[in-house]
Amino acid sequence: PAQLNGTPVDVVGFIYREPSHPEDGFMLARFTLSCCVADAFPIGMPVRSDEAGDLAEGEWLRVQGQLKASAFAGDFLPVVVADMVERVDEPAQPYLYP
Repeated sequence: PAQLNGTPVDVVGFIYREPSHPEDGFMLARFTLSCCVADAFPIGMPVRSDEAGDLAEGEWLRVQGQLKASAFAGDFLPVVVADMVERVDEPAQPYLYP
């Protein structure tokens, strides 16, 4: 993960939280779809933001920041350190297609 440090990120997704997430963290998630809605599978990126406590589960966001290798929920992985968090409407096409 260290070779990704400083990589710019600009992503849109919804907030997903688990009890193991840090207070300043959440997953920014989307569902991937390969066939039909019944096959939808969530994917996400861990995000750290000073604004995390003011954001609600399921809220759609655009997050800009940089990747940093960091501990998150007991794992060491690339985490988006947010420079900008903006509330957005759910996209017209909320699913991602591989």
